[in-house]
Amino acid sequence: MSWKRVVGIVAVVLVLLVMGAYFFLSIYDYNRLKPRIAKAAKDATGRELTLAGNLDVKISLSPTLTAEHISLQNASWGTRPDLATLKRLEVQIGLLPLILGRIEVKRLILVKPDIIIETDESGKLNLEFQTPPDPKKDKQKKPPAPFKLPPLAVREVRLDNGLILYKHAKPKETYALKIDRLKASSKGFNSPLAFNLEGAYLDNPLEAEGTLGAFPALFKPDQAWPLKLALQSKKTSANLEGSIRDVMGAKGVSLAVKAYSPSISEIGRLAGVDDLPDVGPVKLDLQVADSKPNTFKVSDIIVALADSDLAGSAEINLGRDRPKFEAELSSKNLDLRPLFAEVPNKTESKKPADKEKKRSPRIFPDDPLPVNSLNIADARIKFQGGRILLIAFALQDISLDLVLEKGRLVVDPVKSSIGGGNMVGRLEVQPQDYGVAMATTAKIENIDTSIVPQEVGISEIIDGKIKLVDIDVSSRGRSVADLMARLSGKTIIVMEESKLNNKFIDRAGKYLGGDLFRLINPVKEKGTYTTGNCLVCRLDIEKGIAKVDPLLYDTETMSVVAVGDINLRKEKLNIAFRPAPKKDKAKYSMSLGKLAEPFKLGGTLSEPSLQVDRRGATNTFVKAAGATILLGPVGLVAVLFVGETAEENPCLGALERLEETEGEPKGKKKKQKKKESMPK
Repeated sequence: MSWKRVVGIVAVVLVLLVMGAYFFLSIYDYNRLKPRIAKAAKDATGRELTLAGNLDVKISLSPTLTAEHISLQNASWGTRPDLATLKRLEVQIGLLPLILGRIEVKRLILVKPDIIIETDESGKLNLEFQTPPDPKKDKQKKPPAPFKLPPLAVREVRLDNGLILYKHAKPKETYALKIDRLKASSKGFNSPLAFNLEGAYLDNPLEAEGTLGAFPALFKPDQAWPLKLALQSKKTSANLEGSIRDVMGAKGVSLAVKAYSPSISEIGRLAGVDDLPDVGPVKLDLQVADSKPNTFKVSDIIVALADSDLAGSAEINLGRDRPKFEAELSSKNLDLRPLFAEVPNKTESKKPADKEKKRSPRIFPDDPLPVNSLNIADARIKFQGGRILLIAFALQDISLDLVLEKGRLVVDPVKSSIGGGNMVGRLEVQPQDYGVAMATTAKIENIDTSIVPQEVGISEIIDGKIKLVDIDVSSRGRSVADLMARLSGKTIIVMEESKLNNKFIDRAGKYLGGDLFRLINPVKEKGTYTTGNCLVCRLDIEKGIAKVDPLLYDTETMSVVAVGDINLRKEKLNIAFRPAPKKDKAKYSMSLGKLAEPFKLGGTLSEPSLQVDRRGATNTFVKAAGATILLGPVGLVAVLFVGETAEENPCLGALERLEETEGEPKGKKKKQKKKESMPK
């Protein structure tokens, strides 16, 4: 038999075998493989895999596998039966590369995947699979073989109408990523993967594009895996570029991050927060790298928020039971006023403008304080600021050290200059079974309100020199209302010459429901300002009762003394004012006897009321006559009964008494003040 005939016979046999194989594979019912596939999935994950639809293979040089209505069982405690569902799966494999021992996925199509990732109240993830024990493997006790990835190349991936949900049980939070279209492609086995995505995150439109490193590099800890991402949602954008050397071990991280948004409120909406103020554009620029195992350093931080800025560096250690955050930050200008501004409610804005908003019966909220947030992590922060703008004043050259350790927060010291004066303070907050224990001290000296920056607007109300503000208070409680109800300590305010805007006096009088001008400036020609010679006020606070001990305010035309108390528990006011007009100092609008009638400030903090009340005010003065510190019993009696007019500045005596009570008499050595302890 000639060799040509042998070759011909072999060729015919091979053709017949191929045709037979093709015929067999074409008519084979691949649905018979479902039980084997489901069992393999159960052995690997411990979960049931359901293939409810048809399973088919189209035979060609690029075989295509299709499967429909696939679902994988969720954890037993999950909020829904299936962890993942898929309407249609299509995988096209290159036949010749497969014969040569390589897996080349020419096309992978996922239609309507629906995946939920969730945690239970203990923090357990539903992706933690449990496989049944294998007695044979347990007897062998051989170490597991290292994972070896077969040569794999994915040319094209397409995903349509996908949904990924993340649900956190404690606290209850849900995040949704909707993928309308995702397309990714790669040129080869060791080539990067380029992709683009269109969808929505928390109902906000989202677009993403970029390139990721080659798939095999994910499993090679000695090889850098590059990535470049660009995200866009409305006008908010973020760019991420760099590499990760060991992706699976989260090591060798080196990333540059840039972000921009026209408004912080738009960023809030992306995070599911709807009540952030609109303060202008936000820019962010930083570098992220791992400095040690489980420790990431964030350097070259540059944040620009409208006219505010923040710079510095930080380090986050995630390798501890309690993560630790350390940072050194600085700012040239930081405007915090928008953070305290009330964001209008959308439903309220639709109400008629002539309907006045009803006042809340209480000022201090009774909502539980977020005590648990103090235990989330430890922190050490050093901050240096050139200027910080707050609602009523501005801080210059501020520095603070913040330490948060095992839930105990200490800010010590806080140093700053205000209006040419100086401030030194301290704050301590300690979680307790009932809430928190809090103690704070602050001493501010020699403030000139005329040089406070115009942005805060305080000079439009008062222009003068504040000699001293001394605050030393402590409390404990579960809410702000609870803290105020248990507050104890003292507050002292001493102000020298000042000019009080009469427009502010007029507005305050209307709010109080009384004639405030009659109390402090009862002249016919009021002018623009009311000039004050001095103001001295001391509050002695014990278990939520702030005793006014007393308040003295002296102007060119009047001297006013006030005593009484503020009940912080019930938010009630009980303060008596005794005015004494100065004879021949001004042309009064009524008789001296009428002007000397006492006032009573009553009502609540939310609805105060100032009215002429001779009997009530006199009773309040008599009760305070034996207890006042600044005037003393004799001084207070003199104020009450010397007559209708004042001839001299009553603050002078009060200042002398204040120096005596706050320090040792001249010539004696001052005793060292003991450090205040936290309330028990």
